[in-house]
Amino acid sequence: MKEFEYVIDDGKDIDMTKICGCPYARTLDECEKDCKKYFDCHNVAIANDILVEYEKCKGEK
Repeated sequence: MKEFEYVIDDGKDIDMTKICGCPYARTLDECEKDCKKYFDCHNVAIANDILVEYEKCKGEK
């Protein structure tokens, strides 16, 4: 699905380069590990919302 084109590793991560220009933004996991602003980042919130929606849609199939 096009809406989940950012989802990688079978729904375990997000390709952050598709939604963010941050230098730490390669994957959501790398953001968490490397970025000091991780817990206040709006892009991380968007990525987490995408993962939640992906899991919902995956469960409906």
